[in-house]
Amino acid sequence: MEYADAGDLRRFVDTRALYNLPLTEDHVLYYFVQMLLALKHVHDKRILHRDLKGQNIFLTSFKAADGQTRIQVKLGDFGLAKVLLNPNSLAKSQAGTPYYLSPEIIRDTGYNNKSDVWSLGCLLYELCTFQRVFDAKSLGNLLMKILNETQKPIDDTRFSQDLQDLLNQMLLKNPDQRPSIAQILQLPFIKKWVEKLLPLQTINSEFKPEEIKPMKFLQNTQIGILQFLMRENKFNLKFGDEVAMAQFLSNIRENQTQVKNKALEKIFGEEFVKKFKEEDAVKQVDQAIKDNPQLLNDIFKAAVK
Repeated sequence: MEYADAGDLRRFVDTRALYNLPLTEDHVLYYFVQMLLALKHVHDKRILHRDLKGQNIFLTSFKAADGQTRIQVKLGDFGLAKVLLNPNSLAKSQAGTPYYLSPEIIRDTGYNNKSDVWSLGCLLYELCTFQRVFDAKSLGNLLMKILNETQKPIDDTRFSQDLQDLLNQMLLKNPDQRPSIAQILQLPFIKKWVEKLLPLQTINSEFKPEEIKPMKFLQNTQIGILQFLMRENKFNLKFGDEVAMAQFLSNIRENQTQVKNKALEKIFGEEFVKKFKEEDAVKQVDQAIKDNPQLLNDIFKAAVK
């Protein structure tokens, strides 16, 4: 087997943490997008890796066209990998390293390639923070944290909203709400890196035509997250997408009386809230947002506080 002369991702993260050398977003994406591309190739063949962790992400050095030495990421250790007979199949056997176990594996409810997405989200979190998503002194406590707790946010002064949103989506407890690897690769800020890392000929051969077209998955996923947060009354994520904000407002209108009052009273005053169920009040909100799109953000922030 070829030798990974630059070690593995776990050692890389530990070394950077030891010398307090945080990664920039570009540096994070350089490694992350290579992992995405490797996992896409695997998932396209209906293979679940099932043991994604830093020790299984190997790093090799190579000379780039500009003469600079760069690092190439290679996905390895397929000892726990499993082939799905069809895209809708669910695996049942428990496999993987505890820190990277997805909630559905812990619950033993069956899982698919979205479980690999969770594990990859854990690796992305470690690249951003040099910390585990969830940590505990015992296996039982670790599993309970994975099932019930929300990860601490990454530093919003160092990482873009796009990256924060993607990380939150990959670590959703419900696998149906997580994006697939193919969908993540459609995000504009990710596609830029794909075009940097792969020649056009490889992109055309590796991606199906429909996979190259823009998708609206981010909007739909953010809406799903907002709906989940509103059901759970947890408002600890940030969003900038107008469609997600519109859905948030729609949920406020329909069934979230307490949140509705809290947010809209701050924005429009008590008298407006009293008349809110009337059709003319709804029209006033719509018109106010058309006149001032920033109002959506104001309403959301008011509800979060």
